[in-house]
Amino acid sequence: MKSNYILIAILIIVLAAAGYWFATQGSMMTSNTATTTATTTTTADTNTTGTPGNTTATPALSSKVHVVLPQPNQSVDPIFSVSGEAPGPWFFEGSFPVQIRDKSNNILQQATAKALGTWTTEGQVKFAVSITVTQFHGPATVILLRDNPSGMPENDDSVSIPITIK
Repeated sequence: MKSNYILIAILIIVLAAAGYWFATQGSMMTSNTATTTATTTTTADTNTTGTPGNTTATPALSSKVHVVLPQPNQSVDPIFSVSGEAPGPWFFEGSFPVQIRDKSNNILQQATAKALGTWTTEGQVKFAVSITVTQFHGPATVILLRDNPSGMPENDDSVSIPITIK
């Protein structure tokens, strides 16, 4: 039992030393190339990157989500598929939530889109989910939500696609 505590303490020390080494290597590389460290703030709309007083807006992750089905303003059957691709950080544990809402913003259905490949990447990952909406016909919105297990508002992001359910 005591040896387990010693092994855990050694592991923590090694990890802390490795973290310190990587942090100091990064700052040395920055000072050698005469650049300053960038700050990043993520919101649901944009990411702001740059040095104080010199910032540039870059698109939020939602701008990298490409929905193949359904297309905006498409009429769909009560059973339809949602598919496309999203950046790896959009997923958590290989999935993200999808909601179908009516024009009054009431949730008609919720489902979970699944990654169709390795999601632990910064690159694009294909996804798909089948949706069934019963007892409703008319205009609705498909909302793809970035999975945000932290619950931090700055990590919220979404994509909305208007549709009509036949």
